[in-house]
Amino acid sequence: MPDPSLERTTSTMLSGLKNPANDNAWASFDARYRPILMAVAQRLGLHATDADEVAQETLVLFARDYREGKYDRDKGRLRAWIHGILRHRIQDWMRKRRSVDGFRGESGLLSLEKEGELEQIWEAECRQAILDRALQILGDTTDLQPITIEAFRRYGLEDQPAQQVANDLGLSARSVYLAKHRCAKGLKEIVAQLTEAYER
Repeated sequence: MPDPSLERTTSTMLSGLKNPANDNAWASFDARYRPILMAVAQRLGLHATDADEVAQETLVLFARDYREGKYDRDKGRLRAWIHGILRHRIQDWMRKRRSVDGFRGESGLLSLEKEGELEQIWEAECRQAILDRALQILGDTTDLQPITIEAFRRYGLEDQPAQQVANDLGLSARSVYLAKHRCAKGLKEIVAQLTEAYER
């Protein structure tokens, strides 16, 4: 059964963001994008604390710009707008670090200079965030046990040998195979719904 929160469309979420007091809209927006923003920032060389700060700034700036009518859906996709804000926040952070302590984030800056490369990093982290969220939803909305989902994650997604997974989790190899079968169909449906939500 899909997570009821998936019914919160991007349009509904954005409409809610117009009201600064709408905690539900902000929570949905934050849950959807913060993990991706943090992961991209860390891939570009920021430590977790700095990545969290940059992600927070990005989310707040987007919400502010959206409330001021600066985001036009007809001129581009939501994620393009968001990772454009992220790009500028990371660039600012790297400039400040260089001026303060001689920080060298050349590899990160090179990635920022190549729009295609930044897009690839965003895509990879978005897929991972969707998969992580889908596994969480699968556990929350089905009668599948956590150990079953863990067996599926290791064997079905990480390609660990079935017998190794079975030994690590105290299961039979047959249980590991069954875990993959039981989880795969439900996960596929949830991933499709989440992907649609992120793409709109």
